[in-house]
This record gives sequence, C-alpha cells and structure tokens, in this order.
Amino acid sequence: MVFSEEIAVLRCIKNGDRNMVVQCISRSGGREAFFMRNIGRSAAGMLFPLSILECTIEKRGHGMGIIRNLEPSCKMPELRSNIMKYSMAQYMAELLYRTIHEGQPDEQLFNTIAGSAKLLNDLQENYSNLHIYFTLRLAEKLGYLPKDNWTEENSVFDMASACFRKQEAAEADCSRLSPRLSALLHEFLSRSAPECLNIRMNASERTALLESLIRFLSMHSMEEINIKSIDVLREVFAY
Repeated sequence: MVFSEEIAVLRCIKNGDRNMVVQCISRSGGREAFFMRNIGRSAAGMLFPLSILECTIEKRGHGMGIIRNLEPSCKMPELRSNIMKYSMAQYMAELLYRTIHEGQPDEQLFNTIAGSAKLLNDLQENYSNLHIYFTLRLAEKLGYLPKDNWTEENSVFDMASACFRKQEAAEADCSRLSPRLSALLHEFLSRSAPECLNIRMNASERTALLESLIRFLSMHSMEEINIKSIDVLREVFAY
C-alpha cells in the first residue's frame, strides 16, 4: 500500500551509513516511526526537529512504513539557521518524543505542533517564551494542566496538588515553586497566546520555570521525563 502522509519530525536515528529511522507524529496516524533508505543531501536537510513534511509512504503488512519521497509542507529555514529557534524546536520535539506514545491519531495535536513550528519560524521577535507556552498546552493535552487559582493569599504553586497555596506553608518544600516562579506560571495560565509571548523574565527565570514544568509533568505522568536539550537551551539563553 502506498499513501501520502503529513508528518512532524521528532527525532532521526541513523541505521547504517545512509539509512535512517524517522520518529514523528503524523496527521492521520499519531506517533509513528518510518524507515528511509539511501538518504541524499537534499532529503537530509529536510529532517530537522519539527520540520513538517509531506511524505509518500509504502507499507506492507504490519512492518514499518518506508518513506519513498518527501518534501516540505511549508518551508521553515529559520528553524535550521537560527541557533535559538533551532534549540527551541529541538526541545519541543524532544518533549513530544518523551511524552507522546503510540496510540490513537490526534489531528488537533498535529495542528498544534505544525502551527507552533510555523509560528516559531515566522516570528522575528518576542518568541523566547514560545516553548514554555507550548509545554503548558501539551500538559493540557495530556490532562495535567495546573489549576489557576492564584490569589495574593494563595501565591505559591504546589506541584503535587497542581494548584496554588498559601506562601507561608511553602518553606523547605521542593515540590513548591518560589513566589516569583509561581507568579510567572499564573501569568502563562491566565493570558492569551500573544500575551504569553510578551511576559518579561530573565534567562535564569525562563530556564527555572521550564525545568519546573518538566518536573511537574514527570510527577503527574508517573514516569521520569529526561529532556537533554534543556542543557542546550540553558546555554543559548545565557547569551
């Protein structure tokens, strides 16, 4: 059977000199893996994190589908050439790879991924918060969105209960965020997407909030989510 499929690339694993397994999320199949043989320079240049590709797939029986041809659904050169955007796309792709498992197709999730990738490529400024906003939208999709009950009294976020609690009860508790990170989380939860991109924070706050969200997802999914690309982001945002 030969068919067309649109995919979002998450990770590519080399298999020999010119062969590769492409881990992806497809529009109609959800989380999948496809095999690609004899990859040339042109095709290799398209296989970067969060690239959105239109592929011709051949599949026989229950084995892994084989990509026979591919081309960009939309060109996103900034995700390859801009080191900060590439690092953010790499993080978002790795987060999806670690949290989305094979299962039912989810076209809404695919549209969210494709839209986020295109937005990251197209924005020329104020995109440094996009991966944090994306992480929260994915948490919502997974069923773990924090409850936004922030008030001046309940101003510290408790990861175990997924809601905000009184500050004085938060001392020496590693499962609770600092008042500053809690306030930032509240802003992300209560604002629209364009407003979230304009939330002001420094590099250390951005990294700390992102790491806290990964810990939150690990806690509630009951599996360790180890995102190696956060180390790259930490270095990129330091400059």
